[in-house]
Amino acid sequence: MHDREVTYSVTAPAVDGEPLAASYRNINSLLLRALSALGVQASESPAGPPIRPGDPAGLSCFAAPAGGELVVGDRKLVGSAQLRERGAMLQHGSILVDDDQPRIATLASGPVTPPLPAASLRACLGRAPAYEEVRDALLAALVASVPRVTALDARDASRHAAAHRARFASAEWTWRR
Repeated sequence: MHDREVTYSVTAPAVDGEPLAASYRNINSLLLRALSALGVQASESPAGPPIRPGDPAGLSCFAAPAGGELVVGDRKLVGSAQLRERGAMLQHGSILVDDDQPRIATLASGPVTPPLPAASLRACLGRAPAYEEVRDALLAALVASVPRVTALDARDASRHAAAHRARFASAEWTWRR
């Protein structure tokens, strides 16, 4: 269940020979810079034991951090996943604004041990930042790290989106495989 969070995604060409962990760390450095600008001191989680099928921790994406995910203390704040295929890389993830993960236990069909609390921006800051505040911190971190990146203003973004809206809204495009 993903609710009350800010999601992000990065798509880019996969660099030949670059280990997945290297690109993951590069993206983490941007995320850490943005979180720091918001006032949150997070870090990368060390590798831990894998979550096994049937483990209650596996029911909640934020119950236990995987190695390299971003944590505050030992609690997961940012969950991320990366895929590489045919020369392209996609990493996506979520930054919790509020921790709704305990609700999973109330929605399960059988008994489930509620997960331990995850970190959240509200818990770290004492308030829930607005989506725009988190977005702007992420964009500022990206622009500072990759100088050729510039922000689109709302008019440019709408123009670019309009050029692709019909294609991506089409069932033929969605189910093309």
